[in-house]
Amino acid sequence: MILCNSSATTNVSRHMPWAPASTNELAMTKTHDEHLVTVDLSGTVRVWETGTKQLAKSLDEWHRMIGAQGDRPLQVCILPGEL
Repeated sequence: MILCNSSATTNVSRHMPWAPASTNELAMTKTHDEHLVTVDLSGTVRVWETGTKQLAKSLDEWHRMIGAQGDRPLQVCILPGEL
């Protein structure tokens, strides 16, 4: 397990811009199946897919879920009152 803080050579906020500044300290470890797990000071646990095979599989699954087909461009519409 690796512990990171704001004095580390890699700035965590650059990789997680949505995280509050107070969560710049975190612990991370790799899993046996090419994932990375991070836990920040707020207790938020994130599992990151890092293997190319799993990323490709997840992208294909995402395309099936949203109905993307071939070269047709993807369009996302947010209707009034749905936010």
